[in-house]
Amino acid sequence: MTPLIIQIIVFIVLFAGILFIPVGVPGTFMAAAAVLIWRLAEGGDTFLMRHFIVFLVLAVSGEVVEQISSIFGTKKRGASKYGMAGAFLGGIAGAVLGSMVIPLAGTIIGVFVGSFALTVILEMTLGRKTRAEGMRIGVGALIGKLVAGTYKYAIGIIMLFLIAWRFWVKK
Repeated sequence: MTPLIIQIIVFIVLFAGILFIPVGVPGTFMAAAAVLIWRLAEGGDTFLMRHFIVFLVLAVSGEVVEQISSIFGTKKRGASKYGMAGAFLGGIAGAVLGSMVIPLAGTIIGVFVGSFALTVILEMTLGRKTRAEGMRIGVGALIGKLVAGTYKYAIGIIMLFLIAWRFWVKK
């Protein structure tokens, strides 16, 4: 395969990884790993070690923001351990069920709907919260997912642009 075809394949795989960030695919870490592998395989013409370090720092910052937004989104609204588990497990279940209904778009929508719904259900049943409290906490879970997803998408898009730049613009 020619280097251009390999670059296009790498870019498409990374794009898919970034697209599925809400489902738990580590797209930003995939981009960082691709930069490192490319650097080691190629010998440093396209990417330097500092590029890998920047990508790794960006990927780690995405995880930090995700954890902080989850805590602020649910715990600060009075969530119990059941609500926090509901936000996490509901996101996974929603992604699976959503992808069965509408592939791709359903997956992303399902993460948010599932996170909200299971948080509310678990808070009302196991957490013994009122409906209003459960809804408030569910909204917190939804906001936390949106903040984390938006931040991680932004990082992923920046990474894709940087990779495209290094592949096809800056020679």
